[in-house]
Amino acid sequence: MATNKNHQLIYMRRKNLLCIFKLYICFNLLCLISCKYESEDLNFHEIKQPDKNVKVTMNVADVPNGETIYIYGATDLMYTINAAPGAVTKQEFYLNNKLIVGEKEILHLDPSDLTGNDSDVLKVKVNLSSGNGSLAEVLGEEKSSFEFIYPIKYVNPQINLNINQRINSSKKLEIYWNKPNLEGAEIESYEVYNFNNLDQILIDQITDPSKTSFIDDDYSYGAKTYKIITKYKGNKVPPKEDFYSVQYKVFTSNYFKTKTLKNLSLDIQWTHPDGIENKYVLVWKGNVLTIPLGKNNAEVYRPAFPFQEEQYYELYILPEKADTWDYAKYPKIINYFKEQKYGDPEVDNSHFILVEGDVKNNLILSMRAYKNGFGIRNYGIDDLVLKSKNPDIVQYPYYISSFKVSPATGKVAVHLSSDVYNIKSKVEVYSDFTLSKKIRTDAIDNLPVYYLTNDDKFLVGNDNLSQFKIYDLNTGKLLSEKTETDGRQFFPSISDDGKYTASSVSGPDGWYKIYKYENDQYTLIAEKTRSRTLNVIAFHPTIQNQIVIQSIDNYFSICELPSLKVIKKVAGEFICFDKFSGKILFKDENFSSNSLINVMDSKYSSIVFSLTTGLYFQPYEARLLNNNIILNNNYVNIGQ
Repeated sequence: MATNKNHQLIYMRRKNLLCIFKLYICFNLLCLISCKYESEDLNFHEIKQPDKNVKVTMNVADVPNGETIYIYGATDLMYTINAAPGAVTKQEFYLNNKLIVGEKEILHLDPSDLTGNDSDVLKVKVNLSSGNGSLAEVLGEEKSSFEFIYPIKYVNPQINLNINQRINSSKKLEIYWNKPNLEGAEIESYEVYNFNNLDQILIDQITDPSKTSFIDDDYSYGAKTYKIITKYKGNKVPPKEDFYSVQYKVFTSNYFKTKTLKNLSLDIQWTHPDGIENKYVLVWKGNVLTIPLGKNNAEVYRPAFPFQEEQYYELYILPEKADTWDYAKYPKIINYFKEQKYGDPEVDNSHFILVEGDVKNNLILSMRAYKNGFGIRNYGIDDLVLKSKNPDIVQYPYYISSFKVSPATGKVAVHLSSDVYNIKSKVEVYSDFTLSKKIRTDAIDNLPVYYLTNDDKFLVGNDNLSQFKIYDLNTGKLLSEKTETDGRQFFPSISDDGKYTASSVSGPDGWYKIYKYENDQYTLIAEKTRSRTLNVIAFHPTIQNQIVIQSIDNYFSICELPSLKVIKKVAGEFICFDKFSGKILFKDENFSSNSLINVMDSKYSSIVFSLTTGLYFQPYEARLLNNNIILNNNYVNIGQ
């Protein structure tokens, strides 16, 4: 073991001596060469001192040194370092004093690497050589150092536009939103798209960042979705997409209204539920009607009254600039014309409903004939809205066949009939429309000929129409009875004030007699044989000294009492007076061919309304009450 150790020591000494010798030889050679070059001018080069004006510029995402760099997510920042003179020998990046790596002129930053407060800082350290080729430069002792500092701030880019809508002053849909306020980012433009699941169409590009609204000239009604893309300058923030679906009210039948015009037309009116102004196309029974901008109604030919079915029609809603010939591609509303009905439109056996006017209480009363369970219902005279409904007063074996109302007192007389053979008809009289207080009950023949007067007289005719009786309504006392000597059946009538009565027989050989009724006595004031009269002589409800006499020759005369001077002769057939206004409802002189009924004003100067009637029109069940033509539960208002 000792021998081996000695050998190793000897070996190491020899090796060290050899290295010293080699170094000595190299030193001498270098001295010889240096002396040789220094002695020759061609090989002499004087090294300049390092430039004191060395400059380094740093560009990180075009942000000047010292200013804040904003990031909006995981971000790759482009950077460049320019130095003159010299060369970059070292570059280091520190985020919050922690060394990070930058590769190929790209620096990656992630929000998770930040503290989230204002203390986040990016430092860039750059070392630059002198560039003069000196030994000091080679040994790294001749250099310049630079430091760049950038505050870093993360801004969450998820800012909603809060898109909303409004109808502007031009009555068009305007979509508007809040301008995003992203710190450090500038908006370049907005792109607005018409969006659906299958496609999207660019409809506007807004390059003015201060403009935060869009008017859609192509919107008319219904569902529509917009996509708005917000783009930022320099692509600092990825384009942001926001979606908005139009909030609209459903165009239901409540936005339609129909009005029957006096020229036999039906005026269909509508209101856009959102207040947008459009053009329209109305298709009615195959006829296409174009409605210009700003107009919200159209006139069509009215179906015959009372229309028992439903007539559908289509309303197309077009934007202002649309071609009307291409209307079929725009939103369409289907609606139905139905006859206006008062009360319950779905009531059973509505064709049996009877109606009369209660002038004293400003009501329209209705009952249902033949079918019990309807009760008595009263409606406002202006809008025909149900005011109250009273229980049915009628029980089997009776049913209502008719009723009448005294204009001045409001008393109601109800005629009750029965299909049971041995049960006689009767009339019950009540104090008012509530039918809560019964005044009297009288047996009466099946033929309902009876009248109430304003002075509480009660006229009742018998079945064979051979006489009539007048009672005191309050006491039941028989005041008088009247039989005509002719022996034929006649129809009696009495004026509302109880001062006149009339007896008449219809036909070519007919006659009529008119009496002054005073102190329970009859004074004949006028009569005519072979009068060619038709129907009952009618007394004016509001002008007590006027009557209407109908002729079988298709005209009626309005006459003055007691002289019977003709005030007005009107072609056609009288139906009834309006107890509220004094207007006259009558059949046109050509009713058999045109099915027209007319309304004459209370001064008998002109026809103010005409209406085509249909198969279901029953003239003697129709009433004209406060400018409403009413048949069963159907009505047409003529005063609109």
